[in-house]
Amino acid sequence: MDNDLRRVFDQTRPSPAQKEAMLGRLLTLERKVKPMKKLKKLTVVGIAAALMVIACAAAVVTGIDQRLLDYFGAGPEQEELISPYAVPVDITMKDSGGTLKVRQVLVDRYTVMMLLDFTAPDGVDLSNADSFAWWDKWSWSINHCDFLDSNGAEMELGVVTCEWICLNKDTEKRCVTFLYCGYSAEGGVNEAHSVRFFASSLLDKNGRSLISGNWSCVIPVPGDSGWEATVDEVYWTEGKEERITEIYLSPMTFHITLERDVPLDGEMDGWSFWSGPDLGHFAWLQENIILTDKNGEPVVLTNKNCRGNPQKTTFTFGLEEIIDPARFQGGTLSIMGHEISLDGLTVVGTTDSK
Repeated sequence: MDNDLRRVFDQTRPSPAQKEAMLGRLLTLERKVKPMKKLKKLTVVGIAAALMVIACAAAVVTGIDQRLLDYFGAGPEQEELISPYAVPVDITMKDSGGTLKVRQVLVDRYTVMMLLDFTAPDGVDLSNADSFAWWDKWSWSINHCDFLDSNGAEMELGVVTCEWICLNKDTEKRCVTFLYCGYSAEGGVNEAHSVRFFASSLLDKNGRSLISGNWSCVIPVPGDSGWEATVDEVYWTEGKEERITEIYLSPMTFHITLERDVPLDGEMDGWSFWSGPDLGHFAWLQENIILTDKNGEPVVLTNKNCRGNPQKTTFTFGLEEIIDPARFQGGTLSIMGHEISLDGLTVVGTTDSK
């Protein structure tokens, strides 16, 4: 048991809130099994002490990693905006002479981002390193992560598309820094208790493996943050009525759900696409979605995941920079020229705007 706990603690650096929750779950489980005896009380006290030590050791892993801030072009104000979405971790995984470190994770309802450093052994040339792959899960919509509930069971979150962004390479030190970004079309990422991350092969730009191994870990995630609006706004496109039923906005992500009573023609049930392909109605629709803040300034949206069937479509967009969602309370969303007020946009879990 001590070894198991040590392995968990070596991988996880809990925040004070996570530490309290972990201890609470341990105590709850203990009470469910049988009344706590003196020996078991001492065991729980020991675990609590271990959590305290780990929390202190993790104190150096606080704030947003500067490399993430540089990627977003973010300053101190933007850092404060994304802090509620950040998980400070310092997980190290070693295999095949290579070391993969998870430095930080950002999570909202539709997005998970991971900052990773990989150091290769001697003889591995990283000059053409491009990304990691988990080949057992290979498809057009690649899923490198499993989202787990509080019991450790895998959650069904639909299609999660992803992209790898190489932030830095140091060929002399054989080190490369990646940002992994996963985007859900159906949401629920924030409802996960943890994320199980897989990596098995570092690839070059031609998809060839530079080094293979097993680098995997489980990372806790924070609760939901962001702003949302439940709406029922109707607009017309191509002679058919469509409704906007959900709007979600975080400093990193913009998401909308569109529904229609009269299904579109064609066999499109269950399709999904990455940004770029021309899929008629949906590509045209995407180009005519404009998000404008309360000062009338539009923001750049990049399609990250679209999922749909003849009666429902969801779009998940990435934002070009870290933006305060409060800027859009009082702004507008325009679809096919139809303007929708965002006066109802509120902080998740509240009824009044802030």
